[in-house]
Amino acid sequence: MSRRWLMGLLGLLVGCGGGPSPTGSQTTLIFGRGNDSVTLDPADAEDGESAKIINNVFDTLVTYADDSSRIVPSLATSWQESDDRRSWTFTLREGVTFHDGTPFGPDAVKFTFERILDPDHPGNHGLKAPYRQDYAIIEEIASAASNEVTFKLKRPSGVFLANLATFSASIVSPSAVTEHAERFSVHPVGTGPFRFEEWIPEVKLTLAANEKYWGGAPGVERVIFKPIPEPTARLRQLRTGEIDMADGLTIPVRAEVRQDDSLKLLRVPGMNTAYFAMNNQRPPFNDVRVRRALGHAIDKEALVKSVYEGEAVIATSLIPPPMFAFNEHWKGIDYDPKRSRQLLEEAGVAKGTSFRLWVMPNSRPYMPAPDRVAAMIQEQLRQVGLEPEIHSPPWSQFLEQTGNGEHETALFGWITDNGDPDNFLFALLDKTNAEPPLARNVAFYLSEPVHELLLNAQQESDPDKRAQLYDQAQRLIDEDCPVVPLVHVDLAMALRANVKGYVINPVGIVRLKGVTVESGSK
Repeated sequence: MSRRWLMGLLGLLVGCGGGPSPTGSQTTLIFGRGNDSVTLDPADAEDGESAKIINNVFDTLVTYADDSSRIVPSLATSWQESDDRRSWTFTLREGVTFHDGTPFGPDAVKFTFERILDPDHPGNHGLKAPYRQDYAIIEEIASAASNEVTFKLKRPSGVFLANLATFSASIVSPSAVTEHAERFSVHPVGTGPFRFEEWIPEVKLTLAANEKYWGGAPGVERVIFKPIPEPTARLRQLRTGEIDMADGLTIPVRAEVRQDDSLKLLRVPGMNTAYFAMNNQRPPFNDVRVRRALGHAIDKEALVKSVYEGEAVIATSLIPPPMFAFNEHWKGIDYDPKRSRQLLEEAGVAKGTSFRLWVMPNSRPYMPAPDRVAAMIQEQLRQVGLEPEIHSPPWSQFLEQTGNGEHETALFGWITDNGDPDNFLFALLDKTNAEPPLARNVAFYLSEPVHELLLNAQQESDPDKRAQLYDQAQRLIDEDCPVVPLVHVDLAMALRANVKGYVINPVGIVRLKGVTVESGSK
């Protein structure tokens, strides 16, 4: 294989919306969101609300282009994969400092990944590290120069570079982790365009501009993230100017935004999936007949028409349509309540069998109205003789308890971390990700054949061959029915008309560095 060079130009990043707030602009941006963050430690986070903050406080070695999942430079200016595909060498950006004034370099990169991988690392402090499996392929991290770092891998990987662009790969300040220990989760220190200032849980989280940012100062001096659980309340505060932008909007709220001249709505096809997960290790869902019965009972078309009001597409796989390896010939499990009842009878499931359906408490991009989705699925399951009970704990408890496998069934969803199908099938259905306390495979699906196919797909570099491996895996998953993919939804962001410079990214990353807010427009 010929040596592959992946080079990037500094100009791709530097100057993109940089510079201090221009004359006539507000100095503070207020972002309304559905939930508060859970943690600000990149190594411990797994939820989108935590990622929002992390993506603005920290940098990764590589990142995504503003409007796509294309990999571009960040803390690394260039990178090289070895001929045997078992090592990656990165040239690091020089002159970068963390918010605490300490220098960024190869030691910080090594520290960041070793604290994730090694529970006994002095910087670990009891991390749950939900993304540890993404980096378990790393055998060694070495440096031959002050501006260079090399990752030596246990095997070739077609997804390693993409994984380095995810928020979990954010480079942390070793001195700050040492100083704050387990409280680094509320005292985050990175190299990003904003630095952490204050967090009053369930009230607000404030970031201040990093005026010394290597890519130029942000467009506003301060960003306040304000949790507002009710989407209609977020709309109301957008209209009054109490907040400047908001996400997690229900379909009716999106429609109202479009009709309001003082607001604007940005949309992009989203790399996300909402799905119904069954705990494959808990009876009766350890019986494939029962899982398939529930799959046949769910009318996705009705869900799209009624709850999503046509602004979603039916999912036939966890892999979303904008992503390579998606196969339009996948059909998924069809709506067939008669067959559902037959399978339940064959499996010996009595009519009126009750179980809990765990539901996230607030809107997410892939499920703007989780309560309505839950109510419709509850009624559809009742039509085949089952009695699901809706259980909706607070967001942090929902994540913790489903990650521990305490649920029977759950409504869940996923937004891509890296723009690669591995981040759906491997992240959500591989057996290595079904380990409490923070399992990402909340179906607790433990298929060895699927595991082998997904590992082979990770190591393959040819996109067509990778797609074939994912197709084989999907066919096995369809047979086992560990989850029922429901819908894929466009990502949307609502902004006041005076908010400029925001670019919505299909990966779901929220970047606020280039945003400005014109004054006198509220």
